[in-house]
Amino acid sequence: MIMEIPYLMPHQMEPFNGDRFIEQEFLKLRDQYRIDTVIETGTCLGSTTRFLAQHFQRVISMDINEQYLEIARSVIGSTANVLLYKGASEDILDKVLKDQLSIGDSILFFLDAHWGSHCPLTDELRIIAQNGVRPVIAIHDFQVPGQPGLHFDSYAGQPFTFDWLKPYLDSIYTANGYSYYYNSEMYSTEIRIGIIYIVPINEK
Repeated sequence: MIMEIPYLMPHQMEPFNGDRFIEQEFLKLRDQYRIDTVIETGTCLGSTTRFLAQHFQRVISMDINEQYLEIARSVIGSTANVLLYKGASEDILDKVLKDQLSIGDSILFFLDAHWGSHCPLTDELRIIAQNGVRPVIAIHDFQVPGQPGLHFDSYAGQPFTFDWLKPYLDSIYTANGYSYYYNSEMYSTEIRIGIIYIVPINEK
């Protein structure tokens, strides 16, 4: 049976909407921080999940939309290193972390579940802090200072900015326990979406 795939956005069947520079950065972070597990919030159609499964030992992904998850299962195919969960990340992430993480896991969170009026981002960061992990974090749709050509999301009039999320990041790492950086217009392909990378200090 051929599954009908709804059109949601440009380059939707390519990882990171076709942004090869983000692909390369994830692989660089994998090697630098010896990451074995990626936790993705916002599976959507599974194109990024499939890429992650091809390049990381284990991928845990979740989405609130059952239709999207069914498409993602078809896109990803049969693979033992992917766990898919249905549910809002703010509702299930805590249980997923408690059930699936072990001491010594090296984790990258890709936070991309925000969509329209649904924005679980601050809840996701709060749950990460409560579980005592110090991961690498990448947040999609972020406002990049000085790069007006990169698209970003807002929630209730609040753009996705570092200052907005700093208290949550301080709770995860302590105020001096992390650094962060962004992509740029020069190193971004056609869809031009901003992204922030947060990395723990002295955790390689």
